[in-house]
Amino acid sequence: MTDPRTLFIAGASTRAAAYSALRAGLKPLCADLFADRDLKAVAEVRRISLDPPTLDIAANLPASARWIYTGPFENYPGLVDQIRSTLPLWGTCGANLKAARDPVRLARSLKRAGLSTPELRPDPAGLPRDGSWLMKPIASGGGRNIEPWAAWSRLSDDPVYFQERIPGPSYSALYLGSLGRAALIGISRQLLGLGGQPFAYRGGIGPVRLPRSFEAQLARIGDRLADEFRLIGLFGVDFIAHAGRAWVLELNPRYTASVEILELASRSPLLLEHGRVCDIEMSGDGGTGVEDCRGEPCRIVGKRILYATRRLTAPDLSIQPFVKDDPYRVPEIADVPDEGTEIEIGEPVLTVFAEGNRPGDCAARLRLDVNRWRRRLGLV
Repeated sequence: MTDPRTLFIAGASTRAAAYSALRAGLKPLCADLFADRDLKAVAEVRRISLDPPTLDIAANLPASARWIYTGPFENYPGLVDQIRSTLPLWGTCGANLKAARDPVRLARSLKRAGLSTPELRPDPAGLPRDGSWLMKPIASGGGRNIEPWAAWSRLSDDPVYFQERIPGPSYSALYLGSLGRAALIGISRQLLGLGGQPFAYRGGIGPVRLPRSFEAQLARIGDRLADEFRLIGLFGVDFIAHAGRAWVLELNPRYTASVEILELASRSPLLLEHGRVCDIEMSGDGGTGVEDCRGEPCRIVGKRILYATRRLTAPDLSIQPFVKDDPYRVPEIADVPDEGTEIEIGEPVLTVFAEGNRPGDCAARLRLDVNRWRRRLGLV
């Protein structure tokens, strides 16, 4: 029996992707900001900084190895291409990343296809300061530093743009892209809001069902973006459901936080399909491109990130090890820090999971479990 292929994973947090790699029969090797305890239990981990990120570890991997990135590496297209020059990439290359992350180009592409997306402005000149527009960083990540443009707002020192605010619930659609087409894998409801960060990502619940008219729109959105930006493998689209339309807010051309939710819910190794279409693209043999790889969901899965509301020293928390014979077991908690880790206000502590038969059941159970962990950690 040959050893499993090594998959190098780089990002701010790589634990979810590492467990996806294990479900796909791969050997994860990770570089991230946290080096959490449950990640180190299943992978060799290098702790890195994003200021700036350095990934020399990728130069010494076997020729059969591949690599993927998680957020916020889509904001470092030059680094992506630098690593890609020495290690084959399962994902979208740097040049296409740069185009895909251009909010103006994204909006123009969608509008040309008759799809819905909010109006954009490069600066606040003439915009009302009533919260009906949002100031968003160009290099965004996890919904952080997005603010309503209001009377008290101050223009950020970082590059920003302004996006019309669309009311309604927030969702994330997950796709598999290849050869200019995309298959819709599933939809998750997003959980947003953290203290003074009203749009910060806190978690999600999925899969959820929307009316067929939305699925038809989302299918067109996926194909349009896969073709326009040559997206390869798993990618996500954040959107608002409003007035019967899917209003596209942002494109995440990479493995996203919702992959884990939909993978656990459907018991499908989505990273295996990701690798398959990426290898087809690299081989140039035409292949069959994307196929419907959605497993039939056997449950609804939710996860929510628990953030520190005070300075905290992580206690000794037990982890649930990955079990090869039960790879889709939903953990109670994940992203578990080492005992003694100092966690500052606003930083993630751990992720709480729940499951249910319906989205409402799952959401209720998730709230109960989050509150229980808050009490246990003294974060109430």
